[in-house]
Amino acid sequence: MHHPHDVAFGLLLGGSVAALVVLALTGPTRPLIAAARAGGGPAAVWFTGSGPARRAR
Repeated sequence: MHHPHDVAFGLLLGGSVAALVVLALTGPTRPLIAAARAGGGPAAVWFTGSGPARRAR
């Protein structure tokens, strides 16, 4: 049986851990993502996204 405070604590703990993991991995993975995008393979571009939006001139 899950008590409401158990669920709330799990939500806070899981959200905190997920935020820390994203912050920790954002920096080291940027060069890998840039290299995958530069390669131009359709699967790599689909997986990593098209990159930052370009400004209209």
